[in-house]
Amino acid sequence: QHGQTCLALVTREDGTSEDVAQQLPQVLKAGTCYTFSLYLTHSPQYVGYNHPARLRIWGGAGKGKEQLLASSPLINHSDWKEYKFQFVPSRDTRYITLEAFFAPGTMFYYRGNILLDNCSPIERCDRA
Repeated sequence: QHGQTCLALVTREDGTSEDVAQQLPQVLKAGTCYTFSLYLTHSPQYVGYNHPARLRIWGGAGKGKEQLLASSPLINHSDWKEYKFQFVPSRDTRYITLEAFFAPGTMFYYRGNILLDNCSPIERCDRA
């Protein structure tokens, strides 16, 4: 976002996609509301992976995608925008995974990309 570094994830025409996972410093408790934000963009030219993608955020007790916590809209803009997510895990969560994924309703797989930067800490939130 500031011109130095970012994380790029791609989707592929064979139906696979890249993701990155991290063990959390504290367990996210089931039934508790959390917030998380990060900046997202799309690169119109990224070594042939040029189509837009979206971000899916997964949680799990172990390494793996056990519960879908949140999903972004299709990121088809080339400027950095902040996206805020609010979610409530259905079970205790120790790992989080950020995954590039295809456009909603896609009938075919494609080579796409999404760029991520400036992830916030995951914090508890109040639910109205």
